[in-house]
Amino acid sequence: MRKMTAFAAAGVMAFTLASCGGYKLDYTDLSSEKYTADELPQTSYLMEKELNSQGRIPDKIKYFGDDVCNEDMIEKLKEEGVLEEDSKAVECIGYEVDYHYSKNIITMLKSNFDSGEFDTKKHEGAQYWFAREKDGEWECVSSEEPIL
Repeated sequence: MRKMTAFAAAGVMAFTLASCGGYKLDYTDLSSEKYTADELPQTSYLMEKELNSQGRIPDKIKYFGDDVCNEDMIEKLKEEGVLEEDSKAVECIGYEVDYHYSKNIITMLKSNFDSGEFDTKKHEGAQYWFAREKDGEWECVSSEEPIL
């Protein structure tokens, strides 16, 4: 009985380790003249962390650009209900993300328990938006919602 339990644990561990292989993330133009050198990496890191917590592995991250994130976009985010009408946000950063779900056995089992099925499709064009008040911290205000 102990041997069978040990073999089963070893099998699960082998599958888990096999599916933990590194992934190559394609950052498409994360340069900005508007934001400091650490702001785009900071928000993309927060987004990757959020994606990974949901079992999502980002494949490609594209910054929408300095021109997109202006006063008109802040208003559009309010109109779409992403930001509260009385939000004092003065800046935003938007990304388009392609991702797939982790093939980690634990993530797959959790997904089956949560939704009854495991999503194996590649997802393209998900939009993630960050906003902040003057001198405030960046906060993810929207995920997956097509704003543009």
